[in-house]
Amino acid sequence: MAKRNNGYFRLRHNFLCLFPLCILLIACDEAKNSDLREPETEKEEQLLSLNGIWERKAYGDIVVINDYDLSLYQFTKATCLQVDEPFTTVFLDSLELIEVADDQSQFQIQSQDNNQQFPILFQKLDQLPIQCENLSNKNADVNEVFNHFWHNFNDYYAFFNTRNVNWADQYDDFIQDLNPTMSDAALFERFSKMITPLNDAHVVLSNGEQEFVSTRSTFEHMLQEEFAAQDTYEDFNNYVYSQFVRFTEILTTYIDEGELKHKGGPNDFWMQWGTIRENIGYFAIQNFEGFGPQPNATVEEEINVANILTEEVLTDLDNTRGLIIDLRSNSGGYDEVALSIASNFTDQKRLAFSKTTSCLEENCTKQDIYLIPTEGPSYSKPIVIITSQQTASAAEVFALAMRAIPNTTHIGEATQGIFSDMLEKVLPNGWMVSLSNEIYLDHNGISHEAIGIQPNINVSTFSLDDRVTGSDSAIEQALILLQ
Repeated sequence: MAKRNNGYFRLRHNFLCLFPLCILLIACDEAKNSDLREPETEKEEQLLSLNGIWERKAYGDIVVINDYDLSLYQFTKATCLQVDEPFTTVFLDSLELIEVADDQSQFQIQSQDNNQQFPILFQKLDQLPIQCENLSNKNADVNEVFNHFWHNFNDYYAFFNTRNVNWADQYDDFIQDLNPTMSDAALFERFSKMITPLNDAHVVLSNGEQEFVSTRSTFEHMLQEEFAAQDTYEDFNNYVYSQFVRFTEILTTYIDEGELKHKGGPNDFWMQWGTIRENIGYFAIQNFEGFGPQPNATVEEEINVANILTEEVLTDLDNTRGLIIDLRSNSGGYDEVALSIASNFTDQKRLAFSKTTSCLEENCTKQDIYLIPTEGPSYSKPIVIITSQQTASAAEVFALAMRAIPNTTHIGEATQGIFSDMLEKVLPNGWMVSLSNEIYLDHNGISHEAIGIQPNINVSTFSLDDRVTGSDSAIEQALILLQ
């Protein structure tokens, strides 16, 4: 489920999940004095040019750059928290990605995708918000932690109406139970109960030792019901593993010579491909992150490796009559990687999707994201994409992009419906919480948050009937469409 919004953005496992900003969280140890030394390098000169207070609107982040000292504030309309981390080297290495407007009113950090379509924009402020001034260094009490938690959701979460949650009622229900002596365990349980109704897998609470995700997969629920009705396996995880083995066994019966090529990712299985009877191509993408040459690879490195592998896949499948792209087990990753792979299937520039935020101010803009034809191998024959309830996050972004291409048909089950990058916030007690503040719109301007992307043709993708009979209804439907 990674909506890794990083490299610079969609994170599932962001480093402090502040990564779009972590390049800006630097605090140099040298003391400030009235005689600031001259910059010694071009990078230091660039750093000085960014002096000022900068806000990323609708995200609740402010960066203060004062000569060689930097601070990050996360704020709401009622609360503010200073969060500083030393990332001097990372910041200096990233200065070349920063572009400052001619009038010095804003700067943007260019993203590392091929066409730089995901920049992060900061606008200059005259002063810090009043709630960020004269912050106390004392340990936060339970009420301060609660207020910062509640107000972050109140100000930035985009889908209360969509997910039928009254956040004000949540405040009233839980504030009365708070007390100064409440234990961390009790507070964690309270917060978990507050976010449970959101049923949003991008809403995650972490105290450093445990993590609570605000969702329960319908797919998992289905498997739990199956497990309860059988008596062969005593352990649920063993049962789940056996069913995935069975699913794979069935799939390989459709593949010519009974074997798929596979490369990419930790176990060389992130991309799998081959041909199915009557010269139909099959291409399964299991994830949109983890392609990099080493752990914690940059987005640019992830994209480069994914592009090389996709080129190999499409070269092998160039002579097929049509192509099945299987996203049933793909839980997400980087939007940038997803978009880069999808660019191999368009013959012209097309609007893939747009993204905006819950901000109601006039200066909160919408970003249009485009598919731009790749310079490498492309595929323009009929395509069928298959999704399931497990298809999530960046995999849904890939599906949005592919649905903008006329020769694509979407079959299977509705996707999970979690598109936003994970906006992560630090709480005054050091805990982390992520929330969904971005609204993704398909090329027709429609949001699929919470309900998921509905396929053109509904087909069961992992049914018990299929596993018992040894068939794959989704593959059968795709073959019919590609005849």
